[in-house]
Amino acid sequence: MSFVILFVVILVILISLNGNKEFENKLKKCPGIKDTNWGHYGRDIDFVDCMGIISIDRWNRSLSDTLYNFRDFKHDYYFAGINDLSQYGVVNDFLYVKDFDKYEGYVIYDDGAKHYTQNFLTDGKVKQYLYDSPDEIPRFRKVNVQTGEITLYKTFDEMPESDRKIFEELEKVK
Repeated sequence: MSFVILFVVILVILISLNGNKEFENKLKKCPGIKDTNWGHYGRDIDFVDCMGIISIDRWNRSLSDTLYNFRDFKHDYYFAGINDLSQYGVVNDFLYVKDFDKYEGYVIYDDGAKHYTQNFLTDGKVKQYLYDSPDEIPRFRKVNVQTGEITLYKTFDEMPESDRKIFEELEKVK
């Protein structure tokens, strides 16, 4: 009996060490993540992976509802969310993701106008963009994983052919 308990304890330790090694290997791809807001992970938010200055965080909103958020950890903001890891791709240092979020939150300004807000890194700065409705928010996002610079598209017609082909492939995955 004690042999079985000892075996189980050793097995648990080995699995734990292997999990930590896998975690450390992921972090080696993105050395800057150790210096930036590491403390935001906790019971409901897990680190999944990273590339350049972009991390993927898993938010366990409930037992049946998981959201994967893309975070620019250098500039400290989230820029996209998906519900399945097959819904993004990385090609030549560019992340391609179609944000699925339903934007229910809005801001009412002093003049009474209601705006939906999103932050994006464009022209080297994180800027807040205002939209009159959630339908106006560009869903297709191409992000340079080294700089965080983001290119936004609302439709396939706005995209260069090379980007359109990548986004069309991601659409097929649904």
